[in-house]
Amino acid sequence: MTSTQLWLNIEEKHGLPFCTISLFHKGKVLEIDNVLIDTGSGGTILKMDCVEEIDISIEEDDTIETISGVGGTEFVYLK
Repeated sequence: MTSTQLWLNIEEKHGLPFCTISLFHKGKVLEIDNVLIDTGSGGTILKMDCVEEIDISIEEDDTIETISGVGGTEFVYLK
């Protein structure tokens, strides 16, 4: 049997919850600071420029969708 542990340090900034996340991909690790925890979101969106550092990029079988928000409309790919 395996167990999973989750350690989450939440810091409040401007009345909003932020944390640091660690991404693991193909033997590489990337830590991203100041990630907003959006409790009303159905998913997590990360900027492509950040995750390309550990070779996460769009692949042939990825789904492309359009998202809209206060900042406008963007194309995203799903992993």
